[in-house]
Amino acid sequence: MNILLEKLKKFTKSNLEVQILQSSIAEIREVYKPQSQISKAKKLKYHIFNSLWNRIPNFEIQKVLKEKLNYAFRIGSGVSSYNQLPLSWIADSFYKGKNFLMKDRGHITTLLCWMYGIQFRVKVIQDVVNEVNRQFKSVDNWKHDHSLSKAIPILVEVSKYLESVLKDYMEKNALKSKDCKVSIKDICENVENFNQNLNHTPVSIEIRRESIWIHAREILGLNDMFNKWITFQKSFLGWCTKIMKADGSDNYLRNVLEIDKLRNIIDSLDGFLGKKTVLSSAVKNYKSKVAQYEEIAPLRLLSVRTYKKAYADRGSHYDETKEVNLISQLQSLSDNNLNYKEAEKQLKLANSIIDNPKWDEYSKLRKKLYDDGLKSQDLKNLEDAKIEKEDFGIACIDSIMELMDKYPGMKDRNPEDMISSTVIKFVDALKKRLQFVVDDETLFSQPKHMESRFRHIIKKAYNKVEDDIVSGQAETKPVLFEGQIAEIKPYLNGQTSFVGLLPAKESYKKPKIVKFDFSKPRKEAGLDLGKKEHTKGYQSGNVIAQIAIHNREADGDHKIDTISYWKWYSESNKKWVEDNQDWLIDEGNYEVLSDAKKLYNQFNK
Repeated sequence: MNILLEKLKKFTKSNLEVQILQSSIAEIREVYKPQSQISKAKKLKYHIFNSLWNRIPNFEIQKVLKEKLNYAFRIGSGVSSYNQLPLSWIADSFYKGKNFLMKDRGHITTLLCWMYGIQFRVKVIQDVVNEVNRQFKSVDNWKHDHSLSKAIPILVEVSKYLESVLKDYMEKNALKSKDCKVSIKDICENVENFNQNLNHTPVSIEIRRESIWIHAREILGLNDMFNKWITFQKSFLGWCTKIMKADGSDNYLRNVLEIDKLRNIIDSLDGFLGKKTVLSSAVKNYKSKVAQYEEIAPLRLLSVRTYKKAYADRGSHYDETKEVNLISQLQSLSDNNLNYKEAEKQLKLANSIIDNPKWDEYSKLRKKLYDDGLKSQDLKNLEDAKIEKEDFGIACIDSIMELMDKYPGMKDRNPEDMISSTVIKFVDALKKRLQFVVDDETLFSQPKHMESRFRHIIKKAYNKVEDDIVSGQAETKPVLFEGQIAEIKPYLNGQTSFVGLLPAKESYKKPKIVKFDFSKPRKEAGLDLGKKEHTKGYQSGNVIAQIAIHNREADGDHKIDTISYWKWYSESNKKWVEDNQDWLIDEGNYEVLSDAKKLYNQFNK
């Protein structure tokens, strides 16, 4: 049996409450299992598992990977310490687990133990090693520094090994250097000094016999020393504790909600990373306080929707600052057994909602109204009616999600096709409602809390859009057109107005010169709605934004989306312009020539 495993087992059989063991990363590697392997825990005893509350970083994100690799190479060069590994042996009688839980060091341990043999691109590793080397060499008189004078030669050895791997690969393969990979294990097996520091430097393991409650509080304490935990983190901790006390395990979080898998999905959704207008200030605030900020808004959205089944009852719950109440909201997820598949579905829908540029119109209007507001009025409600804030932003996202279920015949239609038109209708209604309550000054006399802003602004806008959906008035031509233009806007690079060509029906005639502007209303833009299938009429999922005089009805259906149409047109227009270059120059239509290249580049590069 593994030496460390034997020591760990011996502790469980003893009467000791605390014990300090000497070990090494090499020994820990043999008994360590990541959270993803928790399903195997029933078959294992006395192994080390990372605690549920220690979030594992998503190493698919290059920034995260490089940050942790940097630490690994500082350990391997002998400069940084792995530090002590704190473990809990849960002694509560109701707890079913028979393995040790890590309270800290989860990030670096996962990389050095579980991912020890995983290969990463040599170029990535080289960048990290070079960066560490630069950091060390920037220290004055580093050659006379006890630690750096030993560390830098080790990094030089590592660099030479990586160079040899890359050179050998390039000589044997015709593939690009990006395909050349190497693992930390490979480096250790080829650079002995690095291997000795990383794998065999003594490290201490602190084992404590603890209850679930103390285990959770210890994690809080360990992580709270440098960065104070915010209310949500404490609430999440409390929720996890309740689950484990009730079930005797964390099965719901690991195997039903699949929290680590869900976190990786969240990391890929720009809407929850502060990159869009909605929730931007909330995310920025969380990011300044905690490292794992990404999951807060998504979990808050899921929990408030689950906590109160009826949309109309959620007004006061979008804003929640009390730990006990947040725990109750989060607990509704486990009480209702919300699973990963449903959570992923809801969050991807929410992300599509956040992504719509239409929200910027509301943001600009609210700011203008606030800046122009009379200082004699109490503008608190207007100030807080910001989609950038967590409570108001989540309430708006939630409103769209609820409206999506109001469309008749949803089973036969793709909800993704209707997100844009629904957001547009809702934002227009929200703007109109905000302007109304500011103009009549009723907003300023209302109680200064989220429930009030929900009832007087958001819910009124929601009701208007719901009525339009039920009556079949939600998908008007202007709304559908605006939705299609919203898809185009990310492709534009500052220029919205263009001059292009359309071939004449008669071959002996020169092409028609057409003008169009993506920033203008439909009737002024030189653009119009086209139908993919003419029998279905104008509805979400069946329209594209096309050049107004480019009537394609005569030759049947065209099942093509808006972006594909403009990719085709921009490429075709470039060819038509090239074929008619002499004529265009003779006529002095230089704008057509230059716009053809710009339009092509915007949609095809």
